[in-house]
Amino acid sequence: MNIYVRNVRERCIKSFLDVIIAYLLAEKPSWGYEVIAKIYDRLQILLSPGVVYPLLHNMEKKGLVERRRLERKEVYRLTSQGRQWLREMLDAVAYENLEFLYRYLHATTHEVEEIKENSLTP
Repeated sequence: MNIYVRNVRERCIKSFLDVIIAYLLAEKPSWGYEVIAKIYDRLQILLSPGVVYPLLHNMEKKGLVERRRLERKEVYRLTSQGRQWLREMLDAVAYENLEFLYRYLHATTHEVEEIKENSLTP
């Protein structure tokens, strides 16, 4: 993968990391390293614990996740407030609101002229 494409992907993932984590926790409560592994498996971006854990703690302070001790692990679960927030965030990033982002990402790998010729709107 082109280094610039990878850089843009990583920036986008980090910009929406709270939404990505909330989505993963909506699927299944997880501990921090499991979240890191899932993101790596799905998105091929390896995040450090120094990025993920502070974000989980911040989400906990906001009431979006709750942490429970399960044996030797701290397991994070999305709260009902977190589920509502996730729904609202996903609605806010609906396709029509992210067309500019799609065009920007597409331009990093394809000719700009191709984008002008192929409109994204139906």
